[in-house]
Amino acid sequence: MQYRDTDLEWVLKTPQRQAAYRSVGYQLCEEIESGVLIDAPAKLARILELVFKVGMDYGSVPPEVREKAERLWESPYSNSPAEKVTPKSFTQAELPYLVNLYLSHMRLVLGRDRNNRQFREATAESLVMVMRPGSPGGASNKAADKWFNAVTEGEFGWSNKAVDYLVNAGFYEEPMELEDGWKVSRITEWGFELFATGETKVVQDRQPGASSTFAEYANLAEGDLHELFTSVCALNGFTEAPTCSQPVSVTSSPRF
Repeated sequence: MQYRDTDLEWVLKTPQRQAAYRSVGYQLCEEIESGVLIDAPAKLARILELVFKVGMDYGSVPPEVREKAERLWESPYSNSPAEKVTPKSFTQAELPYLVNLYLSHMRLVLGRDRNNRQFREATAESLVMVMRPGSPGGASNKAADKWFNAVTEGEFGWSNKAVDYLVNAGFYEEPMELEDGWKVSRITEWGFELFATGETKVVQDRQPGASSTFAEYANLAEGDLHELFTSVCALNGFTEAPTCSQPVSVTSSPRF
């Protein structure tokens, strides 16, 4: 997370501010768990200094402006009697750090650039991610398993934590389990809309077929999931992937 004096409007918006803090928390936890972070106390000190600066700038806002902003942007999870505004959309900016790490892959696979401008058509393979077990040919290992899509080329796999978030948020379907610990999952219409346009509806406003990109999504989602699994594995060079025609177990309905 970066902060400049010109970001004061962002500071006043409680949902955006909280989303940014959560993202920093995810990043810090991931760096500590992966061993990438050498000096955790120093990193934490820098984060606290940043939060201190945000607080000082927030305190410099005239009371009447701050109170108005707090009424308009009160978190929907707060018990405050202040006027609450429930967000009408979920944006890419609210995604946690673990997912933002792979945001470029999600845009690229759907034929979008960093500004969500379309430069090519998406394909049926664009909707699918496959999980390669941490020990290929053996049992799944939650910490070592990695997920790949049609543009990852066998590198920079997604973590289970990132994909679990996408499933829980309703952006990907419950994974289908295949042989030898492999799995496959397909993006939902809401995940497609989010990564194609930059935003989607919040959970309580989602109705099947109501996304702005549903026509494009529905046309692509007709592909056979087993064939798409084989195709995406081939694109990543996974020659050891199973070629089974039926899943070991299936939970096909998305959570949202």
